[in-house]
Amino acid sequence: MSRVNKIVLWMIGVLFVLSCVGVSLAKESSKAKGAASGGGASMDAKLEAEKRAREALNGTQWVLELAPMSGEKEKRPTQDTVRFQGGTITSEKLSSEGFPTTNFSITIGGDGVTVWETMQTAKDNTVIFWRGELHGETMRGLLSRHAASGAVTDWSFSGRLKPAVPENKPAVEEPKAAAPSKPAQPAPASKSKKK
Repeated sequence: MSRVNKIVLWMIGVLFVLSCVGVSLAKESSKAKGAASGGGASMDAKLEAEKRAREALNGTQWVLELAPMSGEKEKRPTQDTVRFQGGTITSEKLSSEGFPTTNFSITIGGDGVTVWETMQTAKDNTVIFWRGELHGETMRGLLSRHAASGAVTDWSFSGRLKPAVPENKPAVEEPKAAAPSKPAQPAPASKSKKK
């Protein structure tokens, strides 16, 4: 098994364990809230909240400041713009490095925070893992880059929603008035003689 496959399987395992712990904690929190309020949140309500969060994220662009995590002193902070469109995410910076647009998942944490996650793989087998949290018009999270060589670089990011740029729509032309028409000329009367 190649090193990249091992890394991907390891990350999937870690994400699975973290998800299980998160689900377990969320269930305990939900039970506690349910006991206190006399009811619990239904799965339908959670799915509906995730659907609304995905719709709200759709069509947005975010300007992110990425800073290297500890142990990455030789790396310099950088900026990126990410765009969410139609259930996918595109990073301008990573696109220029060969990382394709990819899908993402949305979950709503027990505290109501919207969390999105995704993974991107370049042709050289470098893998990027993203995890972001939305807080209104701000976002923060982590990006982990796993090179095919085995080198791992971790970045934290924070950013703001990029204001929407109004589309330049062509001006609607007023219909031009038709040129005045000539009055209808009566047809010449035919003169027929009866004999």
